[in-house]
Amino acid sequence: MKTPYIRQFENFGRKLYENGIIVSAVYMPWNMKNIPMKGDDGPLLGNYDASDDIIQFKHIDWATGHGVNVFWISSNLNSPYEVNVIEKLLSKGGIKVGIMPGPDGRMIRGGEGLPDWAIDLNNTLNSEILIEIMKKIANYTSPPNYFKVNGRPAIYIWDESAFFNQYNTYLQIKNMFKDMSGSEPFLIAGNIPSIPTMPTDEYFNYLLQFREKGWQLVDAFTGWICFHSPSNEESIIENLEQYLPQHIQAWKDFATQRGKYFVFTVSPGFDNSYSWGGPQTPLPRSPQKFKERLSIELSFLGNSYYKEIRVDTWNDFGEWTYVEPSRIEGFDYLFILKEILTSLIKS
Repeated sequence: MKTPYIRQFENFGRKLYENGIIVSAVYMPWNMKNIPMKGDDGPLLGNYDASDDIIQFKHIDWATGHGVNVFWISSNLNSPYEVNVIEKLLSKGGIKVGIMPGPDGRMIRGGEGLPDWAIDLNNTLNSEILIEIMKKIANYTSPPNYFKVNGRPAIYIWDESAFFNQYNTYLQIKNMFKDMSGSEPFLIAGNIPSIPTMPTDEYFNYLLQFREKGWQLVDAFTGWICFHSPSNEESIIENLEQYLPQHIQAWKDFATQRGKYFVFTVSPGFDNSYSWGGPQTPLPRSPQKFKERLSIELSFLGNSYYKEIRVDTWNDFGEWTYVEPSRIEGFDYLFILKEILTSLIKS
């Protein structure tokens, strides 16, 4: 006899959502069953398949029980497996689901006057691939559990800073969404550089000439992994929390001056030697540092119409950024998240 999933925790995330506070987390749609963990820790649920219904119910229960109310699913929808994970999460309810596309491996990088990592959307192939991805996403935005902002389906473009000359492509995407769903998408651009880059830096302003016009068509700016860069000097990484307020203020002002919202990013740590390898200085995992970073960022939240703080990530055990309960750390990060958010909603 099949019985419905019975929640363990009250849906605290829903309370925050009803109070206009978005607490999102990036969700990796992975099958980890045959992938050995490279570190000592690992998921409390074991090496799971993210398409498993019980795993998804557990994730929704744990996440929303501690304040998370949106899962950003990292996917370009190129994989039937990832599509299946998204469809199942959308069907369950209890949490909003948004799709988080990014640069695609089929895209060509570089171009005249551009860095070798840039993706020029004036290149027809690059533009067509991005439009194709967005068209697929548009087909998944009608369910009531898809994350919308004032009725507009939200899309977080991860590493949007790689896209150059975006205006015409973004305009086509907006018009396509209008035709398909009746409303334009709410576009969140992952374009804020990591610490210590500032808006006044000469190189950033050189690149701005290729990107500023396209940003007219997005709604919010954000960064990644609490604005950490593994290429930074150890002294900067060790003192991330000291740099954080100045960085947030400068880039929040940059966004506000352009009429955009600012989406905060917080992370418990980062170490890509568990996945990609290569020279780097990791951001050590620390519950206390996570609490400090979260408290700093919430102090900047303000009273804007759109308020989102994003946790990077829910379950990326490859780059060691997870807050999902694990064998060694248990619920440490989720307990901190709920503690801080509870004090916020009471105020």
